[in-house]
Amino acid sequence: MFPSKKTFNDLIDANLIEALHQLDISTPTPIQTEIIPLIDGQTNNLVSIAPTGTGKTLAYVLPLLKKISTSTEGTQLLVLVPTRELALQVVDVFQHFCSLYNFNVLSIIGGIHPGKQLRLLKNNPSVIVGTVGRTLDFLEGGHIKPNNIAHVIFDEGDKMFDMGFRQELEIILKKLPQAIRMYFFSATITTDINTFLKGFFNEYQKVIITKEEKENTLQQQVYFVDQRNKKRLLLHFLPSVKDKQLIIFCNTKKGVNFLEKTLKKEHYNCMGWHGGKPQSVRSKALLDFKEGNISILIATDVAARGIDIDDLELLLNYEVSKHQETFIHRIGRTARAGKSGVAIHFVDGTEKELFHNITSELEHQIEVIEHEFPQLEMEEDLERDRIRKINFRDRR
Repeated sequence: MFPSKKTFNDLIDANLIEALHQLDISTPTPIQTEIIPLIDGQTNNLVSIAPTGTGKTLAYVLPLLKKISTSTEGTQLLVLVPTRELALQVVDVFQHFCSLYNFNVLSIIGGIHPGKQLRLLKNNPSVIVGTVGRTLDFLEGGHIKPNNIAHVIFDEGDKMFDMGFRQELEIILKKLPQAIRMYFFSATITTDINTFLKGFFNEYQKVIITKEEKENTLQQQVYFVDQRNKKRLLLHFLPSVKDKQLIIFCNTKKGVNFLEKTLKKEHYNCMGWHGGKPQSVRSKALLDFKEGNISILIATDVAARGIDIDDLELLLNYEVSKHQETFIHRIGRTARAGKSGVAIHFVDGTEKELFHNITSELEHQIEVIEHEFPQLEMEEDLERDRIRKINFRDRR
């Protein structure tokens, strides 16, 4: 665990501590130690910059539970998230404490028919966790009553900006009461985000959790491999981790589909996971992975944010991500909340420069793993020459 001067006894009520024990959580992470007292106190607005996997969801959920008033009707907390999967996970965290504080929580997400969500909104949920587009639609349609919303959380704020939601976020804020407290959580801060914060947050307190606190639990390894031998290296590598759950990242849906087909042909218990699959299929795949029914999840970067797998020890970047932010969020799926994890990178000749540019800026310690695959390129060339000669003789 991360070292911390405070314990949960210093931060939250005893009944919450017991509920956390049920989740096998006993020690606060640095972000929880910093954020809980600030939200619990009188800080107006808050901006937190921290790597993924540092425990920020509980950092805002725990102190906000006490802000929910059972005597106030309607929605009081609004959590905005970039993806459906993150919305469902945040809802799960809130629901763990529902019985203690007598409130209800609802997810408002795209990709599914809005009818059921509209019916559930009539129950006046105290907490709404929503993706940006669907939340804005319901606000503009008058289905979400903003009058009593007192707290707004932007979870994975940089991802929402990456996805082009700045304008939608601004419209949402203009529809909410002026006297609200806002909390912006992000792994990175860009110029665009800074402009947004200056325009809407006015005075705010900033909390920064340094990357060193995250990286001391994360081990990274890189395999440099000829592009033609990547698949063979993967099939050679997988038996060595057969007892572990693994997320494999690809850059495209096509890449995910190719690996899913390849690994299923080799009888691996795996599932592809990308935005082109129906939400019901994605949700089932994620649930099966969490419950251990499948051992390998092959995903595009739609999974690099918001996928919180307990005790995930291993992930593999089959292809180097195109952007540094994506690289950070991929490796953030493991070594979460002080636990250890390993991130493996397969890097071919076309990706070397990109990989070095990304990792040199981050100053990560990455171990280079020597392996026997470089000479396979020569073996394959010899085999192709042999086949070519045979075909030539046949034509003669």
